[in-house]
Amino acid sequence: MLTSREYSILLLLFTTERKFKIAALANYYGVSTRVIYYNAENINKYIDDLKEHEKTIGFAKLLCEDGYLWMESCFLCPKNMITNRILDDAHYKIVLNQEERQLELLYQIACNRSLRISDLADEFGVSKSTAMKDFDLLQKVFDQHGLLLRTGSDHSALEGDELSIRFALADYMACLLNVNRAFYRMVQEPYIWHFRPYYLYLNCLESLSFERLAELIEEGFLDFDLPYKMFCNCLCGIIISIIRDGYGKTLTIQEPYTKLIENMAVFDMSKRLIEKVNYYIPISRSRDLAVFLTLLLAGYSETNHLSLYLASRIDFQIIAAKFVSEVCRIIGLPSNKQLIQRVHSDIYQLCTNPNGSNSSRDEEISQMIRSDYPELWKAVEAGAETIAPMVTQQWGQNDIARLVSNFIDAYEEQKREDYIPNILVVCNSGIVSSRFICRKLQSLFRIRVLGYVSLYEMDNFVRYHSVDYIITTVPILEDSVKVIQVNSYLSESDLEKLRLYLPSYNMKNNLVNQILSAVEENGSLDNRGAFMKALENLLGLPAVPTAAEDSLGINRLIDKRHIILDYSCENLEDAVAYSGLLLENSKAIDRVYVNEIVENVRNAPEYMMIGDHILMPHSRADEHVFRTSISVIRLKEPIPLNADSQIYIKWIFTLATRSSTQHIFALEQLSRIISEKEMLDALETAPTAEEFKLLLDQFADQEESADEGR
Repeated sequence: MLTSREYSILLLLFTTERKFKIAALANYYGVSTRVIYYNAENINKYIDDLKEHEKTIGFAKLLCEDGYLWMESCFLCPKNMITNRILDDAHYKIVLNQEERQLELLYQIACNRSLRISDLADEFGVSKSTAMKDFDLLQKVFDQHGLLLRTGSDHSALEGDELSIRFALADYMACLLNVNRAFYRMVQEPYIWHFRPYYLYLNCLESLSFERLAELIEEGFLDFDLPYKMFCNCLCGIIISIIRDGYGKTLTIQEPYTKLIENMAVFDMSKRLIEKVNYYIPISRSRDLAVFLTLLLAGYSETNHLSLYLASRIDFQIIAAKFVSEVCRIIGLPSNKQLIQRVHSDIYQLCTNPNGSNSSRDEEISQMIRSDYPELWKAVEAGAETIAPMVTQQWGQNDIARLVSNFIDAYEEQKREDYIPNILVVCNSGIVSSRFICRKLQSLFRIRVLGYVSLYEMDNFVRYHSVDYIITTVPILEDSVKVIQVNSYLSESDLEKLRLYLPSYNMKNNLVNQILSAVEENGSLDNRGAFMKALENLLGLPAVPTAAEDSLGINRLIDKRHIILDYSCENLEDAVAYSGLLLENSKAIDRVYVNEIVENVRNAPEYMMIGDHILMPHSRADEHVFRTSISVIRLKEPIPLNADSQIYIKWIFTLATRSSTQHIFALEQLSRIISEKEMLDALETAPTAEEFKLLLDQFADQEESADEGR
């Protein structure tokens, strides 16, 4: 028997028939590489047993070599027969870890089934003492939620109101399924729900599959920038509710509480989501379930009575966060939890006690604040207008002054010293996307870029550096640092999102240019670049990092032999393979690197985009690169990014680099060239590879001259 992870690895290798890096699998499953090697040994034993009992299978063996894991096989029977046999074993013959045993118990409690230690020991294949420990752990969890778990010979029951029970069940279920990023894997892997205990949850969904349910929730989240953890909570809440409703446990929430919750913005999303789910499974009390999901998404816990919680945390916490975010955006202040908490307290007091003091002394203070901080006053008034529909009342001058007072310290602090956040840029490989993003970010925002790393290097970097924000092109889980996910080419919507968090230095940058223009109009500069750097230092602008000494310009990395114009191809993978072949034919790379970039584009093409309609395939397999080079393919007709995508690719710039620095300068030049419409239009119409290369050389010379001037 195998564990769920081992069955998952077996099916992954069996169905894809390709090589996987041991380190990548370890990161994917959230374990060490040593655990993956141990799993591989168990899988091989399982395959040997399978061949012994099923003589028609033929040859199959799991191989580990040079840090890779893959399967060699030759089957005498249809492949789907073997898959079904493995899935049957995964359902009935599986070794459960503690988290999975807890999920089994949780499901049985949700269904009010009996929990007898002897039966649990037999079902899980463990000792009675282990089954008792599992049961004790579950009781402690419910104790923390103030619920009493009672068990009998024929059923078990949680004693408490139905709302609290559902919160406790959904909360613990989310914690258990989040181990090793289980939710993400279950959405991505087609077979994962055939493993116990996940199969049990699939059964309870009747006509609605888990995959479809996950899609509905993700569709509902498109209008809201909600984090991954809320996705898990929402999914758990719906599954638990379907189970409980199926066993006659009706959720009811009192009308006054429901009205309060319906004022929250997230309630609209929950309501639309329930309407979609209701299409597949009839929900008798859809409004109550929408209220329940709203509370889950807003972070409700069983620490307070519901009415007190609604009054003191959920509604006004969200209102305060929205208000502070808007005010900070207008005046360019960084939002923080302490500021939100102070404003939250004031908004709560203003809403629950609208008849505040209106003495002459208060009027004088209000006039003084308005006179001393006119910009801040206007920002607070604008912020108050955005939340007026949520608080259903208008605030007077004294109320505005009270709210303004919360921002004065931060406002004065900014005037004394500009806030420069520490940024870490993360992309799939740490090679291409991060360079483009860094260049653009540093031209728009007053930030300090600590580094750009791959997804696999992120955890170690964050552990040893003080990072304020992680800007990433790939989905990541990180609780200790604010994560902002963007496209690899920073679309306008991405920039709007970043402006909510990152301070802009465009005002100071414009001031530098104005001073330079004034000096040149009325005199001369012997060294314009040195004078500009001195001004930047005086104004506190962050220095833009210069290219590494061994970095090459784009005109030296793109050979005429590597340029193909108006290439006709219907498949993106074939076009990428051909772009790699251009470099292979000139001995810049070998075939392994070509296969690597094709595989990367097959699995995650969106992370290879560097601009609208522009793809840059690349890989970290630098041991298969013999000369840093770039190939260029201009497609005759655009090709879709993948079968389901509305994004089309016109350009393919394939990068192969021998080091982490040789290509930096070329990428900086390329990022500026593709962002200049005139330059890109000229390259679009170049009739021959010779003229294309000539244009590229001219543009590169212009960029080098501009860099010297800077």
